Amino acid sequence: MEDFNLNTINYFRILRKRKWLIILTFLVCLVGTFVMLNMQTPIYEAAVKIRMGKIYDMGKIYNEEYSLKEEKQIPSEIKEEFAEILSRINSEESGLSSKAFQESTFNINFLGPVLYFYLQSPGKGNAEKLAKIVSDKYVDKKNQLYTYKKDILERKLSTINREIQGIRDNIETIKGFLEESPSEALQDRRDEYIVFFIGSLPEYTELMGELYDEKYRIEDSLYSANSFEILNSALENPNPILPKIRLNLIISSIMGLLLGIFLAFFVESGPSSQR
Repeated sequence: MEDFNLNTINYFRILRKRKWLIILTFLVCLVGTFVMLNMQTPIYEAAVKIRMGKIYDMGKIYNEEYSLKEEKQIPSEIKEEFAEILSRINSEESGLSSKAFQESTFNINFLGPVLYFYLQSPGKGNAEKLAKIVSDKYVDKKNQLYTYKKDILERKLSTINREIQGIRDNIETIKGFLEESPSEALQDRRDEYIVFFIGSLPEYTELMGELYDEKYRIEDSLYSANSFEILNSALENPNPILPKIRLNLIISSIMGLLLGIFLAFFVESGPSSQR
């Protein structure tokens, strides 16, 4: 117990004796880290919130909704679309310097039907400008596709309506013919027409059923379909995401303190101190 107390007292004596070495090491680490952090170009991040649309195409719904709970990975085609748009933009169009434009990166995230687009770029204001350009181009591109497919569906619906009306007209024409008093020339074939009409009814009924099913499916899809929309325009975080000055300073302070204590004991255990 006495040896333990002596060792503890000796440790504190060394720390008190070498306190200026510890303080100097601590300050060197802290100031050095602060200078290095301030020499780095800060990276800012801008976020855009986009409502994903629903597109119906020829009997199949292309519903671009993704959820992190359901999707372990963000669909690669969405990332590729944003990467392609970014690659088609030059530094002059973005208003960024060539270096800042090349160092810009992005990532995306989903929460239900909402896509979150994050763009990181060095220099204040650059992320917001570039994120707005990329998100606008993405939404315009998707809405052009949405409009194109919607037009196809509306034309198909119009065609189905004409086919349904044509079948109705044919049935009414045949019924009217049979209800009228046929001429003597057609009197002999009246029974033949009746048999033909009755035999054709199941085929007409089946065809009408198929057309109505397709009609209702298209109408429901057109009703539920919606375009892509930017819910929140590009908004840049006023604080840079990199470098993390406060965190790095805390880490450097702890490391500087530990290094100073280590140097204090190292110097104290050297040959010159033992003499």
